[in-house]
Amino acid sequence: MMLLFGVEETVAFIFENETDITFPTEIQNPRTITIISKPIEVAFTLHNNYVIISKEFNTLKQTTEELIRSPLWNKSNSPRGNFLVFMFSEIFLNETIEYFWQLDITRLVLATKSISDNSLRVYKPNSSYQRGKCVNFLKEKTIDSCKLITNITFPKVTTLTGCSIKLVDVQDLNAVLQQRGRAYANVIKTIILIAEILEANITFQQTQDIKQAVYNRSEDIILYYFLSRLETLYENYDISKCFLREEIVWIVPKLHKLFGHMVMMSLFTTTTWIALLITALITVLLLWSAAKCVSIQSKFKSLQRCLLIILLFTSDSCTNSLPNNNTLRVLIIFYLVYCMQITTIFRGKLISALTEPEYDRPISTMEELADLELPVIVSKAAKETGIQFKEGAIDTKLRKRMIVAEPHVMLETVMGIAYDRNMTSYCTEALLRKVLPEVKGMID
Repeated sequence: MMLLFGVEETVAFIFENETDITFPTEIQNPRTITIISKPIEVAFTLHNNYVIISKEFNTLKQTTEELIRSPLWNKSNSPRGNFLVFMFSEIFLNETIEYFWQLDITRLVLATKSISDNSLRVYKPNSSYQRGKCVNFLKEKTIDSCKLITNITFPKVTTLTGCSIKLVDVQDLNAVLQQRGRAYANVIKTIILIAEILEANITFQQTQDIKQAVYNRSEDIILYYFLSRLETLYENYDISKCFLREEIVWIVPKLHKLFGHMVMMSLFTTTTWIALLITALITVLLLWSAAKCVSIQSKFKSLQRCLLIILLFTSDSCTNSLPNNNTLRVLIIFYLVYCMQITTIFRGKLISALTEPEYDRPISTMEELADLELPVIVSKAAKETGIQFKEGAIDTKLRKRMIVAEPHVMLETVMGIAYDRNMTSYCTEALLRKVLPEVKGMID
């Protein structure tokens, strides 16, 4: 299998789904694992070596097309990298080579299981392309000498009682307690307390290689305390998905409150206010027309009295007076039903707006966050990751305002956002929900 890959080169393994994730034992290179059917958020490196394992030709085409659309794909010119394709049939060898040639992929090796016997056959493209004669046979090996090993899996912990827990860190524990402050110390004390309650065996390990500690572990649970994932967790053997991480949210201060006429305008949308004005104008015109048509003074006084009674009812004034005319009585009933519904909603919104005015320009999207002029407080790892792997307009605006802070000052950062309202940052939802519930109403 060393026809394509050097010993130290990283190989990207591409799988159709999470079932039967296996690797050839001969490939000992550092590797990354990608399930192509799942969303791929970021690519930390553009790969140059790919291993695709597929059951049939059609699914191989789908997997390759998904790979091309993903961030993993190297968009450089031909040969576009080195490809090793494992197939479970020899039927579509020529079709497979032709398909990859159409994609400008020429550095390709195919491995298939022989139909006649229990062997693995290796092929490469014919240097002189002829339709229907695309492959050259290289060699044949027995399946036993080229076994596939299952990917490393981690045991599921069904109960925490009596389990073993290891806290992993890259520094000396005592130095960490002094340098990172109370936040980290509280984490360690909490873990020790939980271990005592659960009668669990907890150990601490100092290591410079987090990945090696995870792979060579014998404990049920490994805890690695860090506010952002290190880039090294994605390199070589990808173990980034082995860590449970709290949901991260952006937090911004609530801006200045509305005042004056803006409070009234915030009660309803512009369309609703226009509809209310049109309705009021039509009502005034109708009443004026009705009053103009009434030529008899007594009838005009009766209509005037009826309008006053309607106003009294609308303002919740108690009165037993009703118009004598049946038509007017019917009209006033409909109008009162309408007023009881509309007035209740309007009054409720008005009271809420006057007692708790809304904030101007609430930030609800990343676009609105990027348009702010407030500095963005982030960790060093978050800034380096963003600079290296994102090139969107929003990320560019945010990077220009980024200020690096140590992870252990996150508590002070959140308090500053809430009370000083002169910066923005990110934190975990658990921090706002459990540690700082008193500032939740002061930030978005």
